[in-house]
Amino acid sequence: MTLLDAHKFFSKGAIRYRSAGRTSHLGLVHAGLQFHMNPAPLQASFCTAELFVATQLEQWETWVRQLHGQLSFDPLPAGGYKARLSFKRVRDIQMVRFDADGAALERTSQHVRRDLIDQYEFIAVLAGEVSIRHRRRRETVRAGQVVLVDASEPLRFEHRDPLSAVTLACPRHTLHNRMPGLENACGLAFAGSHSLAISAMAYTSALSDTLLDLDQGAFLRTSDHLLDLYVLMMNDQVDVQSTETAVQAATLRRIKAYIRCNLGDPSLDVGSMAAAGGISVRYLQTLFKTTGTTPRTYLRQARLEWAKTLLREHSWKTRSISEIALGVGFSNFAHFSTSFRDGVGMSPSEYRAEQGAPNAATFKERAAARLPRRR
Repeated sequence: MTLLDAHKFFSKGAIRYRSAGRTSHLGLVHAGLQFHMNPAPLQASFCTAELFVATQLEQWETWVRQLHGQLSFDPLPAGGYKARLSFKRVRDIQMVRFDADGAALERTSQHVRRDLIDQYEFIAVLAGEVSIRHRRRRETVRAGQVVLVDASEPLRFEHRDPLSAVTLACPRHTLHNRMPGLENACGLAFAGSHSLAISAMAYTSALSDTLLDLDQGAFLRTSDHLLDLYVLMMNDQVDVQSTETAVQAATLRRIKAYIRCNLGDPSLDVGSMAAAGGISVRYLQTLFKTTGTTPRTYLRQARLEWAKTLLREHSWKTRSISEIALGVGFSNFAHFSTSFRDGVGMSPSEYRAEQGAPNAATFKERAAARLPRRR
């Protein structure tokens, strides 16, 4: 996002925009232009103290709408409005840290239909309390608690006194992969165990304090860990005395999913697995050890299972075994053949024949037999 783009996005007011380690101050800019979240990395900070008193509330409302979608504010007493926020968005993950005077806002069904936002948003209260009405529930969320809201559903958000909170928005599928049945948890305040709540809030506060200093990769990894903590707070089935084990299991599930999505990459190794999970190689090995295997063994077995599937597939019957070996991530045929025999108990060609799938060589031989002989 360039400074020219920022002039187009932000209505009159003073903001601080940061990109690639540079900080720029924008003064008065054009009004009346709609702001749209861009999938490219975007971050900024905003403070009403930098504005004229008469425009503070108006500009705060503009920022909140830009970050959270269409909504309406209840009338507040005329005068100044003290508030500040910082936010960061990378891909489809957005975090906002805000500290604001009392306010009441509502996202109605008309607003929902107007902007069609379809994502979940966690609201973690660091200080103060807020009343939230959502999914026919009304909850008072206090410091140390987290509430999950569905942006595609109406919401009323009200706090009479100053509030400090962090919101973390993510796509719907991101949470459904972690915890089925999330719809039943929306609108409820969760605190988890005492130790878990302290850990989650400390992590939330620390992450939000350094939000603008994180690079894209660090932001995505830490946000991913924070989502795991929030889900643990919500999941009644998690044994609060086994929090560490549950976090390890969630991390291991993510890494296994990453492996399955990248099986065809011959450069996939223990180092890239650990980097994808935001952990060290030693810790990665420890996680797999709890399941009785190693990262390399799991990767090899996953590739062999994929190869077995392709060898059985009718649509791959004309492909050579060498092609299949390369396709599932083995760098050479000899290594694939040895690994396959060790893991399956027969060669790839024997397995294909046993499954009733013709070998590619058979088709070539038949084709050659149909060609007229030269005299």
